Amino acid sequence: MTKTLEEMRERAATFAPIEGRAIEDGDFAQVKLLGTPDGGGDPRKPTACCGHIGAEETMEPFNANLKGRQRRRSLRILTLTIRPIIPIRS
Repeated sequence: MTKTLEEMRERAATFAPIEGRAIEDGDFAQVKLLGTPDGGGDPRKPTACCGHIGAEETMEPFNANLKGRQRRRSLRILTLTIRPIIPIRS
């Protein structure tokens, strides 16, 4: 029950920018993702998403590249290979 209440609280939360410190575990970071399909092809349109830094469900390369960064600073290019569960249609 505690987990359910925490999940409901997080879904109803409002997010505000954090000023004056770097991103750390427990923070949520909004990022834009851009990808290129395996084997080449047209890049995917940028997609905005929100990642929970340090969370079990967040891929470690995202955590490693976002922790310690300041808000609105440019990030390193991160290369990941992600295999879709459902085929992506162009």
